[in-house]
Amino acid sequence: MQNKIMLFIVIQLISLFGTHLSDFALGLYLYEKSGSLYLYSYFSMFIILPEMLLSPIIGHYIDKFNKKQMILIGHAGAGLASISILLLLQNGYENIYGYLGLIILSSLFNALVFASFHVLIGDEVDKEYMNKAVSLIQLGFGVVMIISPSVGAYLLDNQGIEAVFYIDISTFCLALLVISTMNFFKNTKHKENEELHFIEGLKESYHYLKNDKLLWLSLILFGFLNFSMAQVTVLITPIVLSIATKSTLGVVMSIAGVGMLLGSTLLFFIKIKNYLYWINLFAILQALIFVLSIFNIGVVTIAIGAFLFMFFSSLVGVLNYTYWQKRVEQKIKGRIFGFRRSIIMFSIMLGYMASAPMSHLMQLLLDSFPFLLEVIGAYLHPEIRLLFMFNAFFIVIIVLVIHRKQKI
Repeated sequence: MQNKIMLFIVIQLISLFGTHLSDFALGLYLYEKSGSLYLYSYFSMFIILPEMLLSPIIGHYIDKFNKKQMILIGHAGAGLASISILLLLQNGYENIYGYLGLIILSSLFNALVFASFHVLIGDEVDKEYMNKAVSLIQLGFGVVMIISPSVGAYLLDNQGIEAVFYIDISTFCLALLVISTMNFFKNTKHKENEELHFIEGLKESYHYLKNDKLLWLSLILFGFLNFSMAQVTVLITPIVLSIATKSTLGVVMSIAGVGMLLGSTLLFFIKIKNYLYWINLFAILQALIFVLSIFNIGVVTIAIGAFLFMFFSSLVGVLNYTYWQKRVEQKIKGRIFGFRRSIIMFSIMLGYMASAPMSHLMQLLLDSFPFLLEVIGAYLHPEIRLLFMFNAFFIVIIVLVIHRKQKI
């Protein structure tokens, strides 16, 4: 893999660190100012929703225009939004909805950056090195997600919110400076896309996925795995706290994070060809971990299960992304990847939102059918473990459908 591509990926990850740093710190700052948990949840939603809803539209225009220019516009727009937030903070602006509006604007520009980034990676990286590039990206994402909250909290307590935004703005400036000097030799525009209207592009994307059943099924599987992962992230808390302390919960979550990082690191050194085979295998192993929750286990076993679950989740994520990069035609990649991004983000958000209602539904099921409680056991939140059993069942069903489709 070329040094230029390595630098390009690292610069994007540095910019992503600045973005996550400021998002975390500003959300915490506004929560402390308002004392409103609802507002704090809305803040997180406003970061996700614009990208989730508009990724297909952004992808359509990425296919029509120069990817490098789109990335520079995205960095410039997100940087200006951060500068505006900093100026409001310095002038003591207290209308929280003004900050939320700028967060939505920043989210849109960041969506443009990363949608263009993914397509440009497909342009520039040779297929034989795609696995390494995706592993590096996934590893970087994992590191950013782990360190940005702790760094943000430290800066907020010791340096103040303004210091966080100085760092964020600096990362945008660095990205603009470095990327503007780069030459991307394969950064081409496809003439057939230039006159393509959005509705026509949407129809073309639909028919493309409709005609490639394996691509579509792999997205369904990956979406459901992300849905399940979001539920695990929420529901592991009451399970651990029912037998251990908050400190232990923190250790378990950190161990799970290490599992994700190791999964990404492993695939950087291993070359895999039959992507769907390994995606299906690792998905089945995730389902098996769900099934093993039927046993009365302790904290150590839960930590090992969390580690393995996130380890396999990381492997599936890298392989699924690589599979799409290699299978999707370059001329339509912006639209297809935009649609993929929307589905994945929707799955994660739905997983978070549905965790509590689905757990309650499982409790009603246990109350209505007492024999289920005898099978699954009354220990360690049986309603949550029953939900995990259902998730395992659907993972296996989707994998079997993909396996059968491969044989046809």
